[in-house]
Amino acid sequence: MNNIQSKYPCNVILAYININSLRYKFSALSDVLHNSLADILIVGETKLNDSFNQAHFETTGFRVFRKVGTGHGGGLMCFVNSHLPCRRRPDLESTLVESVVVEVTINNPFRPGFGCQSTLLRLVEDWRRALDNHEYVAVILMDLSKALTVFLITCWSGSWRPMA
Repeated sequence: MNNIQSKYPCNVILAYININSLRYKFSALSDVLHNSLADILIVGETKLNDSFNQAHFETTGFRVFRKVGTGHGGGLMCFVNSHLPCRRRPDLESTLVESVVVEVTINNPFRPGFGCQSTLLRLVEDWRRALDNHEYVAVILMDLSKALTVFLITCWSGSWRPMA
């Protein structure tokens, strides 16, 4: 990932990891964050319940957003570099699947020549397939009508179910 950051220093780097229990791995995860490997890090399968205080997982230079698991499975965390303005959007989180939605505002994410309707349709189909296979899906949505673009980062865990 260091090669990516040196090649594209102005880009925001988003990464996902299935940690399979964060309980004894936070020190290593903190090293990843502090070595500037990602601006936004989504962590799945934290397997932490309410007995773990959120303050234990706060780290300098990052805001942390968390969805508590059962202690035996599930659980999501999203770390966002503090230089990126962001806020949690519980009003957009799903009640059907485990989710965390974070709104991140970044400057000038436009890339000429990319983005079209067929790409979006392909992505939605990929998301559905991944959810049907009980995989995680991380989605970034943009509002391109704003001077500062707003990204919504949504992490889902579980099977795809149509909303009623």
